[in-house]
Amino acid sequence: MIVTRGGACEPTVRYGVAISDGAVLNSGGVPADVRGCVSTGGAVRVSVQSGNEWASGSGRLGRNSGGGVWHGQGSAGACQGTWIAQRRTNAAEAEATGRPIYNYAPQSPQWQRW
Repeated sequence: MIVTRGGACEPTVRYGVAISDGAVLNSGGVPADVRGCVSTGGAVRVSVQSGNEWASGSGRLGRNSGGGVWHGQGSAGACQGTWIAQRRTNAAEAEATGRPIYNYAPQSPQWQRW
């Protein structure tokens, strides 16, 4: 879930992502370009882009939850805020079904795998 702390973006948005082999990917819920990575220590970088709107985020994921900060550009101008993530499935279930491990959300950015 992302929370806007400054700017004219939506106050709160939920956005699911999948994490597979350290890569943060779009889970298919919303048409957007999602790119990011999670290091073995849990450090996260992610970007999301949809049309002219984008956001970049960073933070840390633990075994069941995490959080961080983001900044970006929405349709009404620049925005920034925080994000929190919660594991929605267990690791074994996620591997077996290919479903997202986290339901994590920044608003729209652009990033590269580290």
